[in-house]
Amino acid sequence: MTLNRPSHLLAALLACLAAALLSGCEPANNAKPLAPVEIDARTTCDLDGMLLADYAGPLAGFLTGLERCETSWLLTVPCDTPLFPLDLAARLAAAADAQGADIAMAAAPEDDGTGRTTVRTQPVFCLLRVDLLESLVAFTQAGGRKIDAWTGQHHCAIVPFDAPGDDPKAFFNANTLAELHALESASAPQA
Repeated sequence: MTLNRPSHLLAALLACLAAALLSGCEPANNAKPLAPVEIDARTTCDLDGMLLADYAGPLAGFLTGLERCETSWLLTVPCDTPLFPLDLAARLAAAADAQGADIAMAAAPEDDGTGRTTVRTQPVFCLLRVDLLESLVAFTQAGGRKIDAWTGQHHCAIVPFDAPGDDPKAFFNANTLAELHALESASAPQA
């Protein structure tokens, strides 16, 4: 399997949702695979106006999405995680509804570095009420840049993706070409 991140993401999102807004992607008629990009302190970017006065990371994408969203909820999914669960939106929405939450956030198993597995939140995989825009604007204007610090101010439903049948690689992010190839190899059907 070859993972073309923009088109794979769009196909997966469309399987979950009736419509999807992707910032920073090529128009469909010029679509081409995007190579993974190493992001560090020297990296600068301006994706569709998402850059604040400094690099605000994923919260800048949240801001852009919340500003443009035409529904009452916004689903956020990072472009470096091509195997996210196809039932992501449905499970997040069910948890937000059941718990009366403003935000529903995925949580997934990860190696804790000692060989044990723990379930850790995946804050860039979330469903946000669009009426949180003013809160996020105020948070970022005050210098806030940590997703957890902002989401901690709101009622947040944590949704574990560690049930039998959940793909343990679903939230693996591929930030380098080597990581993308490793993910492709691990996801290839076995003969």
